Amino acid sequence: VAEEEEYEAETDVLQARDVGPAIVDEAVERGVNLILMGIAAKKRFGQFSLGNVVPYVLKNSPCPVILYQQ
Repeated sequence: VAEEEEYEAETDVLQARDVGPAIVDEAVERGVNLILMGIAAKKRFGQFSLGNVVPYVLKNSPCPVILYQQ
């Protein structure tokens, strides 16, 4: 979709011990304009949970973040 609108889209697979900081560090290093994250609906202790990574990225991201739940 991004390329159809003439935007540059870049994807990559990262390997890291701590996922949240790795995503934020990569965004800073590359100077990205947007982070798009796919999430799965999880229930933890009977309540909806985003885990630890998504809240970290939302709090520390240098750019807008879009969460996508299929």
